[in-house]
Amino acid sequence: MPFKTGPVSLPGRRIIREAFEELQRTVSPLEAKDFQNTTLEDVEKAALDIENQLAARKMLRNMRRLMPLFQGLGHYSQSIEVLCNGTPYLPWIWAPIKLILTIAADFVEALERIVAAYSQIAESLPRIEMLGEAFGKRIEFQEILAVFYSDILKFHRHAYMFVRRSSWKIFFLTTWGRFQRRLDTILTNMKAHEELIDKTANAVNILEASKMRESLRNQINENIDEVAKQEDEDSTKQYQAIIGWLKMDDTDQQVIFDSIVSGAEKNEGTCDWIFKQPTLVSWMRTQPETPFLWLQGNPGAGKSVLATQIDIFLQTSRQSLVVRHFCTYSYASSIQFDQILRSLLLQLIRSNGDLITYIYEKFVLAKQAVTIKSLSQLIRTSCEAISPVPSEKKYIHIILDGLDECDVEKQGRITNLLETIISLGGPNSSMFYKVLISSRPSPLLSKKFRKRPTVSLIDEKSRIDEAIKIYANQKLGFLRNRFLEFGICGTDIAELSHSISLKADGIRTLYERILSQLMARLDTRSMGRMKSILGWIAFARRPLTQVECRSAMAFSQGDIETPMMPPQYIFEMCTPLIQENKDRTLSFIHVSVKDHLKSAESAMALVEADALCEHSVASITCLLAGFRIFDTTYDSSDRDLRILRGLHGFHIYATDYWLEDLLCSNAAICGFEAASLLYSTAKALADRLNTANLSAKISEISAEQESGALDSRLETFANQGAVYDMLRLALRERSTRAGSGQSQQDNHSTDLIQLAPRNLQDLLASYQASIRYLLMKPSFPGITFEELEKFKRNFRTAAFTCRVRNCPRATTGFTDEKKLSEHERTHTQRIMCTV
Repeated sequence: MPFKTGPVSLPGRRIIREAFEELQRTVSPLEAKDFQNTTLEDVEKAALDIENQLAARKMLRNMRRLMPLFQGLGHYSQSIEVLCNGTPYLPWIWAPIKLILTIAADFVEALERIVAAYSQIAESLPRIEMLGEAFGKRIEFQEILAVFYSDILKFHRHAYMFVRRSSWKIFFLTTWGRFQRRLDTILTNMKAHEELIDKTANAVNILEASKMRESLRNQINENIDEVAKQEDEDSTKQYQAIIGWLKMDDTDQQVIFDSIVSGAEKNEGTCDWIFKQPTLVSWMRTQPETPFLWLQGNPGAGKSVLATQIDIFLQTSRQSLVVRHFCTYSYASSIQFDQILRSLLLQLIRSNGDLITYIYEKFVLAKQAVTIKSLSQLIRTSCEAISPVPSEKKYIHIILDGLDECDVEKQGRITNLLETIISLGGPNSSMFYKVLISSRPSPLLSKKFRKRPTVSLIDEKSRIDEAIKIYANQKLGFLRNRFLEFGICGTDIAELSHSISLKADGIRTLYERILSQLMARLDTRSMGRMKSILGWIAFARRPLTQVECRSAMAFSQGDIETPMMPPQYIFEMCTPLIQENKDRTLSFIHVSVKDHLKSAESAMALVEADALCEHSVASITCLLAGFRIFDTTYDSSDRDLRILRGLHGFHIYATDYWLEDLLCSNAAICGFEAASLLYSTAKALADRLNTANLSAKISEISAEQESGALDSRLETFANQGAVYDMLRLALRERSTRAGSGQSQQDNHSTDLIQLAPRNLQDLLASYQASIRYLLMKPSFPGITFEELEKFKRNFRTAAFTCRVRNCPRATTGFTDEKKLSEHERTHTQRIMCTV
């Protein structure tokens, strides 16, 4: 090819250089080297070889359709040679085609579409060839030729990224539409540039040509922005649909994270040492070393606080994708295996439009069931495909805190999955996965991680002691007045702070001292109430607000006519051991409080079986009380007063968990009195739900239908007749709801329901309709303005809960009907394909 000389457009050279460098950054160094040595003849030969190979496989495709493209590129290369003199730029207009065709040849459907797309480029080349020969030496014309070079390389780059990403064949059918939109935009730009070449050739002066180029440049930018905007909008809608399909809400995770972070923010500087700890620093780097790290320590050592600070640091650095999950007994959803999988999956795909489209079309639109198997596979698939190109090294940091709070079987399954994820990365991959598990030592984890890198907070004793002492001083400072009321002086508080920092047996002694001081001031009934409060906080299936807890305690004796709740001062008496969180739920001041209360040495030892029995009685009694007050014969004013005073504030919890509470309550190991109360209460509910009708419904359940709903815990109630039938039917209905995931789509109304409820769904609807009705009231006889406003603050979200029963928002509702309606649409929305 002759060496061309003459005037060179500097803007044109810059356009070519930028396009070249962008593609060069995308491909691997080895591929870039091959491109440099690839001739146009090599590309033509490769296309014909692929045609012969496909013919031998009886999958013949006409690759000669690309010959006009190759001929056009040959002529075009002569037009821009003056711009490419002394540079490696020229071969890159054809070399990527060889690689892309070779990769796509293994997937004929993809090859067909890629060949068709490349064939469209050829349509613009003859005109460029003709005008290039006539005007190629004009400076203003060279800039347009350079823009055409940029268009071709953008096309190559998108095609390369499409076929080079991991698992691209799996995503081909679902992501081609997004890819096609980008290609169509480039082809549209090329067509516009072809027209600009004509206009430039006919332009009477350089100024006119410059204005045309500027106008086209603006138009192209608008086209690109429009495509990006459309893709973002589609991804957002599809992502919301996936959230609905998964029935996932990250509210609990955000509350857990925020509560831990808020404590750390008050004690600035206590975590700075972690950024100097060599093993932790190695894990945080975007380097292959230390793919796994176990951060372990005793309760209260600050593991969760450290995990949040590591997360914040990594998120701020923006050098990797950070995925996190925090486990805590206070939120049952956080320690459920399937919820952990849902949490990880949503974070992995959040910023990846192709993965979102794939899951939406393959699973959401196809109405696939959400199973442990499908979730695990989707996580693995997402990890494999999250990096767009092999030349781009991408790191994913996964932080899992509190794994020890899950049961042993879940611990094993979670660690196995995380180890599988780590194995997906490595030297032969563009992805690197780094996992940090933060937990207390346990026999399983100690055995499993004995050969893994570990940071033990016991070994960081001096740093941890100082940090915890500062933290404890801060926390105990808020309780100073309460401690002084119980005869615990400032010196004792300092001793408690020191004991907490040491995590020695002294902390148990101090807990006992607090309990002894409390118990000395209480009568027998108050001590029973205090123990009940601690039992609800320790063993409830989700954190309760004070209003819910007071309501639960009111019904725990099995009295549906109970006129009042326990006094609020009982909760205030417990404040040395419990706290109210930002979301108004109650929790222990530290996980070690629960550990101590569960121990036999505690003066107020909690027995889980007894607590669960009490919880079951309370849940069922609350429901029976609901049937009573919503009976058409019950005085409506009395009913409204009970609801306004919060007596039935436990109703939503009872609706959600009565079945699980009853199944888990093993009356065989409870006292005789508790067992009798439990069975009589359960029998009353079975009778209220119409035993005869239950028996008829039970007989309609086939063996196949029931097999999926069977629960081994039913055997405890095998001799309980109507109770047994009630539980069988409830399990079957729960299984059906879980499979369908459908909600009733009636509108929420402020009108009271006039008919007596026939079942638990009707009862919940009546309860929520009453709340909505009372929320509209500016006043109510017998209720002060302050009491009414307090009711509205406490119960507004209880009126607007999601009607898809497995959704987390079925428990934690919304402040108004509009927000609820927007949320419920995510369970059913379908997005029309825009391609």
